[in-house]
Amino acid sequence: MLQRLPRYGSTTLFLALCTLSLAFWAIAPHHQLMPDASRTLGAASFHARTLLDSTFAARELREVGLPLDCLRKDGHAAHCIASNAAATSSVLQECAWRNASSELRVLALAESLEMLGNSFGDPQKYVAQSCTSADGRWRAFRYGPFVTTGGFSWSEVHAHLSAEAMPTYRVEGVHAIDAYVLGNADDGGRLIGLPPIHQHHFHLFGSGQPDLDDLNVHGDSQCADEEGGVNCLARSAPEGFAFLLRDRVGFETVFNDVRPNASQPLRSWIVAAFKPVPPHRLVRQIRVCNLMFGPGHHRGGTYEVLTEEESAVWVSGTILSSVSLDSVIESYIHTHPDMVHDVLFFQGEAASVFDDVDAVALANGNIVSSRHIIAEMLSSIKKRQMRPGAATLACSYMRASTREWKRVGSELEPFQRKARCAIDASARQWVLLVMHRKRSPALRKRYLMHAGIRIYHAERNGTARLLRDPGVPAWALGRLVNYRESGVGVRADAEMGAAWLQAYQPIIDAARRTPSPCGSPNDLGELITL
Repeated sequence: MLQRLPRYGSTTLFLALCTLSLAFWAIAPHHQLMPDASRTLGAASFHARTLLDSTFAARELREVGLPLDCLRKDGHAAHCIASNAAATSSVLQECAWRNASSELRVLALAESLEMLGNSFGDPQKYVAQSCTSADGRWRAFRYGPFVTTGGFSWSEVHAHLSAEAMPTYRVEGVHAIDAYVLGNADDGGRLIGLPPIHQHHFHLFGSGQPDLDDLNVHGDSQCADEEGGVNCLARSAPEGFAFLLRDRVGFETVFNDVRPNASQPLRSWIVAAFKPVPPHRLVRQIRVCNLMFGPGHHRGGTYEVLTEEESAVWVSGTILSSVSLDSVIESYIHTHPDMVHDVLFFQGEAASVFDDVDAVALANGNIVSSRHIIAEMLSSIKKRQMRPGAATLACSYMRASTREWKRVGSELEPFQRKARCAIDASARQWVLLVMHRKRSPALRKRYLMHAGIRIYHAERNGTARLLRDPGVPAWALGRLVNYRESGVGVRADAEMGAAWLQAYQPIIDAARRTPSPCGSPNDLGELITL
């Protein structure tokens, strides 16, 4: 009880109470670590009344042009990049599929990577098919069928679409899409979620560059059941917004069957469907700012960690003024949760995040492993929070993501769902702290990781910023080296060969070495007037 405490001065007692509160901060559930959304929105909080007022007219909301409520976990998803499952499911399930070998060209196919059991590398026959919805508004493509039996059978497909497959939007070679779905579906067009199918990534890209992942689906794109579940793989932009692509348009996907080895055969198709925007409609381009940590020599910000020890790394930066945070539509943390203690995204400089920046400097851009590294990082953060001018914790992955338990084989296993974040439009400096700790005993000694935050924002009316196609085959950037070294059988067109790989390797290496202002190549590009 308070009266039994020794008689210390009032200042000492205050500090003791603060220390106790910080200790609670460290061990409390993650939902207690997140600042209230109304404080986190910062300069954009003037929209709070409209966002919380359920009677606010849709017309007025569109005039605001800032669907900020999708940043809140309890927000109204119809006003952000939302699920459009009803329309999309109808399209896929009612499709009259036809041969699409002239529209969909598969450049490379890797089957059964790291698959367990006797069926490793078993060849299968696949077909490309397409359809147009009855109202003419949707285009859909599928490739398969793939038959998997669990055992973490990984498959990759790299393909591009012909120019005729994509309607032109206002400017030759430019295409606008305001809704899409990417993933695996059964024969009847019903989407298959995780479990059993894990979408490591599925990108519908333009400019011949698969790392342009404005239109994407990943394992953590699936929502909690109460928020729509697998239906979140169907994405719909707010009215008046769209994703813009430039020729060459293609897709690449990596997926795996997470069920135990020798499970019942599962037949699925990879599916890419999208709704083009008619040329007479003027839209604002949705773009993605990726703030990611990615050392090493893997593609797309992928890095390797040792699973038998905990580790941490942090990076910092400044979002360039060319990225319009006043037009943020959605943001969320993307990572691989099996090896995550937490991912913390702060808005502020490093000196406002850590108590002593020099003491944690070794982990700035470097993965540092030690027995107590996570505790040391959190201790430094808590001490800094006690002083004036501390940075805002904009997002905690473990707090923002919902964990669901699903049956895989005979076992119940945890799955982390989409982790939406709230971004302060007035803050440009940021710090990303990634803390690694094994959550699954099944992990191998070395594990490939991603960690970053994706910020969807909009360009001003009447313009688009797009990269030109560099002429490198769509599936090549950062991929051929891994295939050749692993010895996995890869099917490819005759034009792809060792001589080609040697010629383009300097380009691939340069792409890996060159950071972009916001962590992703699509923060650059030519400004086009629509």
